[in-house]
Amino acid sequence: MIHTRPDPSRNADEVVVRTMTDADLEAVVDLSNSVLEDYAGTNVRTVEDFKWRCLDRPGVEPSGAFVVVCDSAVVGYCVVRTNGEVLDCIVGQHSKSRDILRVLLTEAENYAIAAGATRMLVNLPADRPDLRQVAKSSGFAGSPRSEEHTSELQS
Repeated sequence: MIHTRPDPSRNADEVVVRTMTDADLEAVVDLSNSVLEDYAGTNVRTVEDFKWRCLDRPGVEPSGAFVVVCDSAVVGYCVVRTNGEVLDCIVGQHSKSRDILRVLLTEAENYAIAAGATRMLVNLPADRPDLRQVAKSSGFAGSPRSEEHTSELQS
């Protein structure tokens, strides 16, 4: 079951999406480094780097950064600008990866619409066809020559 906000009556194996907090940053960076290990080489992210690359950028508000938690662990996150551009969206290898991305995209879309965006852009890894399929089934159009997926937003 997917909850979009914490619910004290939920089961431990349920997926919860909530606004990212400073307390989440180490876990977010660890997840990012784990997922991007094959791409990053020796460029390991730190909390300061993550803040600079994502959270301290123009158009990023604290309410536009989300984490997904399952079994008390951060298993995904998303940072979206008010214009609908997703700066970073990471989903770890998890039995619920497809559900995790689906709930992140829904939360990001709701945020972008509320912020007045008319379009959303998200990049997904080429080696994760499972995630690319979720984006497509969620209404995103994939680019044949890149990892970008876009969606026109309906308010």
